[in-house]
Amino acid sequence: MHKGFKRFLISFLLTTLMVFLLSAPVYAHRMIVEQVEEGIVKVIYDGGRIARRAEVVVYDDIGIEIAKGSLDENGHFQYPLDRGDVLVVADDGLGHRAEWKTGDSHGELLPRAVTIALVLLGFVAVAVFFNNRVKKKEDARKQL
Repeated sequence: MHKGFKRFLISFLLTTLMVFLLSAPVYAHRMIVEQVEEGIVKVIYDGGRIARRAEVVVYDDIGIEIAKGSLDENGHFQYPLDRGDVLVVADDGLGHRAEWKTGDSHGELLPRAVTIALVLLGFVAVAVFFNNRVKKKEDARKQL
């Protein structure tokens, strides 16, 4: 194994270990718009709590606003059914925003473990790229 790569690999593993061991937990949650029945959506946070501050705007398939308002006491919002496919956008003004389009599931995100694995894979790919670049420069210097 190339000496530089071995040093890089050890540094990368130690840095990754420190990030996971020393990072503070983050208690963020996301907002979800889900269909209750045709013409009615519910806006909730990840843990199931109703997003009471959310304002909902509904757009038709060409982007024209057809309904706007707040949620009822059950977290529901009703929109007209006579416009075909619609896009429902909910925003609580606190940095949470969710969208749902008729025919979609409720905007499932990638599972957290897959997201973390993809981010780490990205870091490794960048690190390998730069490591190979340094190795090529060192090889070129040795040939001179």
